[in-house]
Amino acid sequence: MKRKNLLWIIIIVCVIVGIALPKVLASKPEVKKGSGGPAKRNMVTNVSVYVVKLQPISDQIISTGNILANEQVDLKSEISGRITSLKIEEGAPVVKGQLLVKINDSDLQAQLLKAKAAYNLAKDRENRQKVLLEKAVISTEDYQTAVKDLESCNADIELITSQIRKTEIRAPFSGIIGLRSVSDGAYLNVGTQIASLISLNPLKIDFAIPERYFGNVKPGTKLTFTVQASEKVYNAHVYAVEPRVDEMTRTAQARAFCDDADSFVAPGAFAKVNLVLGTNADAVIVPSQSLVPDITGQKVFCVRQGKAVPVSVHTGIRTAQMVEVTSGLAAGDSVVTTGVLMLRPNMPVVVTADSE
Repeated sequence: MKRKNLLWIIIIVCVIVGIALPKVLASKPEVKKGSGGPAKRNMVTNVSVYVVKLQPISDQIISTGNILANEQVDLKSEISGRITSLKIEEGAPVVKGQLLVKINDSDLQAQLLKAKAAYNLAKDRENRQKVLLEKAVISTEDYQTAVKDLESCNADIELITSQIRKTEIRAPFSGIIGLRSVSDGAYLNVGTQIASLISLNPLKIDFAIPERYFGNVKPGTKLTFTVQASEKVYNAHVYAVEPRVDEMTRTAQARAFCDDADSFVAPGAFAKVNLVLGTNADAVIVPSQSLVPDITGQKVFCVRQGKAVPVSVHTGIRTAQMVEVTSGLAAGDSVVTTGVLMLRPNMPVVVTADSE
């Protein structure tokens, strides 16, 4: 009886397994050989492209600079004394040689009168000695002594005259007087600053040029600049370049004359300088983000027949957003601008947008 029951259990189990096994096998996904490879090979990437066209591009230097006066000097006294005449009008123009300050020179004038009297006496004595020498009454040595006395008196006059000239402070060049620091009747010590004198025509611009452009910037090179006080673009031209490169900054200093400065451009102001070295009217340019570093240099991906094809390129002039391509591309090529780091050679791509 027990054997009969065991037999029936075995039969039932076999029937259940026979019915369930086909269904389990049917529900298991079919695994094909190399199932992962084709999926990856058939992956398509969406990209944006830039259609290459010939455009002008300029090689330029963007730098910062300082506005300088053509000439600038602080007027100071060379001697001590009281001001007897102050002919300075703040902010007014003056011409070269104009008397600005006169210091008391009464004592020097008295010394000058005394020296001139001594000179006259020495001159008369020299004349008498000369006559006596011609008559052989005196020796040559006596006459030479009289000549030396005359020369000494003349030197005294020159010395006093030069000291009197120092009591007169005159404009060394034509310009504009700044704010004065003294008043009429004040006592000046040696080196006391009286006022500043500035020549504003023309103005100068000091700016730095990178070492790589040292040989490209020469006297006569034109540039433009702007200042914060005005939206106008001013013109200038380089007239001198420092003949060395600073080893700390790796730049060279250049100086230019401003051709059309106005009242908005003042010495000491900050200037933004733009210096154009050359222009290529028909350049092949691409966005800078399309370039990919390569072992041999740089490359871009071009879309050709629905695939990303790598192309080695050589570059030239660079701007803030664009780069000139000197070889490797032609007008009409579609260069990938987005997702370039994810691309592989001959990967299928779909163009979703054209960038300008």
